[in-house]
Formats: sequence, C-alpha cells, structure tokens
Amino acid sequence: MVRGVSAAARVRAREQDSDAGLHAWLETDPHRRDSLAFVPYAAGGDPSLPPVVSRLDAAEIGARIASWRAASAPLDALFLQGIPPAAALRRFGLTHWSMNNVRAASAILAVAAALAPNDAALWLDLGSTLHASGETAEARPVFERALALDSGLARAWLGLALVANALSDPETAERAFAAALKRDPQLSEAAFGLGLLCFEQRRYAEAVTHWRRAIAAGGLHALVHAGLGQALFFTGDFSGAAREMATQIAGGVGVDQKLTRRYALARFLEAAIVADDVAAFSAYREAAKADAEDEATVARTAFSLLSAYGHRDAAIRLGRARLPHSDDDPIQRYLFDAVVGEKLDRAPRDYLIAYFDRFADTFDKQLVEVLGYDVPEKLARLVAARRSELPRAVDLGCGTGLAARHLRLGRSRLVGVDLSPRMLAKAAKRRAYDELVEADMIAFLEQTGENFDLVFAADVLIYLGALDAFLAAAARVMPPGALLAFNVETIDAAPYALLPSGRFAHELSALRDAAAAWFAPSAEQATVLRSEASTPVEGALILLERRAA
Repeated sequence: MVRGVSAAARVRAREQDSDAGLHAWLETDPHRRDSLAFVPYAAGGDPSLPPVVSRLDAAEIGARIASWRAASAPLDALFLQGIPPAAALRRFGLTHWSMNNVRAASAILAVAAALAPNDAALWLDLGSTLHASGETAEARPVFERALALDSGLARAWLGLALVANALSDPETAERAFAAALKRDPQLSEAAFGLGLLCFEQRRYAEAVTHWRRAIAAGGLHALVHAGLGQALFFTGDFSGAAREMATQIAGGVGVDQKLTRRYALARFLEAAIVADDVAAFSAYREAAKADAEDEATVARTAFSLLSAYGHRDAAIRLGRARLPHSDDDPIQRYLFDAVVGEKLDRAPRDYLIAYFDRFADTFDKQLVEVLGYDVPEKLARLVAARRSELPRAVDLGCGTGLAARHLRLGRSRLVGVDLSPRMLAKAAKRRAYDELVEADMIAFLEQTGENFDLVFAADVLIYLGALDAFLAAAARVMPPGALLAFNVETIDAAPYALLPSGRFAHELSALRDAAAAWFAPSAEQATVLRSEASTPVEGALILLERRAA
C-alpha cells in the first residue's frame, strides 16, 4: 500500500480484499458507513500499550469492525443504536467468550481496548481471554495495564499471578496472589494458587494455611482437599492428612494407587503414634485394600517418618516390634541405634556402603532436583572467595561427583574418594576426576603419599562424631597454607550428638578447639544445609588453614 493514502481508503481496500460482499453490506444502509466515522482509532499503534493492541493500526481496526458487523446483526444493531464502539465490542467479545470461542473473544476485545485504552475492566477481560487461550506472554502486559489503571482489581492481580507463575516467575506470582487476597479475602482461587506455589517450594506449613483459607472461602473442590492432605502429611500432621485425603477419595477425583498408599500410610502413622504396630497395620490394611505394600516396606518407611518428625517413642516401639536388627540389614540396625540413643562416635562402615550404594541411582535427582541441595556449590564458592591458587585437591566422600564441576576448574589434579562402589561408578561417568579411590577417607589420608592444597569434604563430617582422627589425618597431607573445607550440622550441646537421622551434629566452639593444634580459622558461614521433615537443617560452612609445622 502506498504511503500517504488516507485511513478511509486503506479501510476500503482491506474490505474489498477480505470480503467482496462487504461493500454491498455497507451500501444497504448508509447509517452503517456513517457510524464508522465516529470510531476513535487513535489508540491503535500506540507503542505504550501492550503489544496485542499496539500492533493494530487504524486500518486494521476499521477493517475488523466492518467485518464483524457484516457477520453479526446484533453487533451491527448496537452500533446503529449509538452504543459506544468499545462497549459494543466488549459485549460482542464476552458473548464469544461465553460460548468458549476464546481466541475470537481475544481478537474482539483487543480492538475494544484500542478504542478505550483507559478502561481497566476491559483490559482485565482481554487478559483473561488471552490467558484462557494459552497466550500467556501476551496476557501478562495486559493484566499489568489493567492494574496500572486500577490497582484495586482483585481478579487482575489473580490473572497476573497465574500468568507469572506459568512464565516461571514465582516471586511476581506470590506478590500478585497476595495482592489479590488483600483486595478480596474471599477469592478462593487466589488462596488456592498461593497454597500451590508454597507447596511447590516445599513451604508446607504456609500451603496448609492458604488451602484452609481457600476452603473457608468456598473452594470445596476435591483437589483443594488433595493438596491440603499432602501438605499436612509433610508437616507431620498425619491425622489431619488422613482426614483430607479421605475427603478426596470420597470425591473420586485423582484417586490412584499413589494416593491410596499415601492415605493408608497416614492412617498407619496416626495409629502408631497413639497405639502400637498391631493397630497401625490394621488401619493400614483397611485403607490400602488391594494397593497395600508388603509389611516390611511399610514398617521401614513408617519408622523413618516417625523418627524424622520427632515421634521417638512410637519409632522405638515400631522398631523393636517390626524392624530387623541382624547383621544383614546394616541400615536399619544403625538407624535404630541412632533413635534409641546408642553412644557412637561415627557411622559404621557397612551402613555407609549399604546406604549410599542403595541411594546411588536416585542420589542426584533426589537431592538436587527435589530437595534443592547445593552444599558442594556453596562450599566451593567459599573456597574460591578465599584462595584462587589451590592446584591439587581431594574430594572426600565425593559420591556421584556433584562437587566435581566446581572443583575441576583451575586444578592440575583432582582426586575423588568414597566408600561406595556404586557412587564411584556414577562419579566416573562425569570424567572430571584424575583418579577415583574406593576407601575410607581417614584411611586414605593416613596412607596416601600425596599432598593436597585443598581437602574438600562436603557433607562428610556429618557421619563422624569425634573429629580428632580426621583432623590429624587431613593435616598430614596438607602443606602450610593449604585449606580444609567442610560443613557440619550444628548443635548447642558440646562436643557433638548423634541425631535420629543417623547424622552427627557438632558444637562449633568445641570443633574449633579440636582443630586448633593443626589449623587456624579461615572462614565460617552459617547456612541451611537441607530440609528434613519439612524443617530447615541449620549448619555451617567452614574453612581452616593449615598452620606451619
């Protein structure tokens, strides 16, 4: 089209190109053509508006209106009655939306918004249809435009929250959900969405609060009860979890083997806390029916959960009644000893090998993807901030090699040491280590002929109580100025304690005293190591520098 041609001429050209019968329709009643002259097209092409509207120029707007009026007698009648064009198009668009023609509704409402760019409710409707049709990226600036015009629109905040969450922007989503609820406390969809967001971030107690609010506001869908039941389970409220999951099962929504087994396990735990293993298994079988797992598997899982959530007496009762204590199950034997409170100064070798061999295939996914585990990365960053030249390093308890990519850069030699053959096999696939050694780490440090500028031990000392032997062995292979990097779980009672998890926690002043003969403090940083039973596990990242002999 030639530059300088009038808007009216461009409209007529588009009419002729798009529909040969449109000209005849305009000539049928001269008021139709006259009514187009009063449509204010100025907003079309305004770059300050969201793209879905700003890309419409006057010719496009005119052509669309003419086409829709030609195809719809009710819309044409609204124009001829003198209804403002934006209002007429809004009615037309909402009619299409009510018939589930959401893409057509979006196209119509975009033109309406171009004609009335300061109508917040119109932008809200447009954003909602865009979101409903899957045009998430287009919808976000539209909701933002609605809120810029009227920040009191609770449903615009809800729409922004939904699209932000879909666009992987949880921070904006959380703020918007909260803003929606502030403006309309009865908006159950916002309470549900906020609960879901918290659940996905493993903030289970907050999810419980929001989902209960959603139910109180009328959100009685079985999926709300499903989410609430899961969140209650992960906060350790097994009785509450069983009640909510029973509601979901009664509603018949999303009921599968996984849900049935989780419900049955909640019933088991609920009974085990107040009664004994006989009552617990009776409740489990009643709930699980044909989906029941074998009793040994249920007992092991329940023992771990009772221990983790602080039900020590129930865990001990169950352990004594149902768990094997013979040498052929070193994992259960050691964990039972930890819960009972046996006086141990380190985790047994057979436990560590059996546990980590069993864990090898799912280790990376469970820790990194599910639990957000990042201790090796944080510890490596602390090292890098203190010293750049540490060419020879040993990664003690290297496991699958999670620390390798953080340690490899700038090293002339990197050795990995671990007790678990299956963990070492996973580490070998990373091709980051110069050598991998299957050995107890203290024995390795006592016997190796190598020296190391960096001795790195991420989540290793949590399996040691008494640290003197380890510190002496590490000092043996470190020249003056070398760094020892490790983390510990922390506790107030000196010098250390064996926790029901089977890990040791240390009191920091006692640890510093134990290291003083060989090492000087270099850096120390409090941190959250991981989540245990939905509770943050507090710990510390520690760097020690080898003293001159």
